[in-house]
Amino acid sequence: MTGYNSIGLSYDDLDITGFLESAAYCDEVLENGEKRFTLNIAVDAKQSSFEWVLEMLKAFRGNLVKRNNK
Repeated sequence: MTGYNSIGLSYDDLDITGFLESAAYCDEVLENGEKRFTLNIAVDAKQSSFEWVLEMLKAFRGNLVKRNNK
């Protein structure tokens, strides 16, 4: 995340626990046998990294929230 073409964040900037909790919620298999949410996109340079994060959040009705200074 901090290398070439990255968004300039380190893992210390992220709430990894919150991220994993969200991932588990999205991966939950529903009664119809499908996962709650999936994402299949191709990322290009036409948008900023922040705009891509917002696009990804739309796929599962997510929001960016600052919690525990992260």
